[in-house]
Amino acid sequence: MKKELFESLAKLEARKKELEVEIELARHAVMREMEAGMADTVKAEVGTFTITTRKKWVYSNDIKVAETNIKSLKKVEEDTGIAKAEEVKGLLFRPKKDESNNGDKENTGGDAEQVSA
Repeated sequence: MKKELFESLAKLEARKKELEVEIELARHAVMREMEAGMADTVKAEVGTFTITTRKKWVYSNDIKVAETNIKSLKKVEEDTGIAKAEEVKGLLFRPKKDESNNGDKENTGGDAEQVSA
């Protein structure tokens, strides 16, 4: 097997995590900047940035109870064989622990990436 292929994927996964953190920080900074300038939309050379509002539903306890009941019913069907499981192949990657950081939480390898095919 090609060792380089596996190393390349591992490096890309690490970069992906770093980029996700950077993107989230940049997203918050841009929103703060726009809110401070009281701008809902900013047209820039790279594109248009717009602060959007969407609904996030918060349900009553009745719905939460119903969801819990549904989860229980699903478990019963799984256990009794009524529900059928489909197997999906995927690739699970766990980064090696970086021992040079003495347990630095970011490099403990606790987060695994699974990619479904």
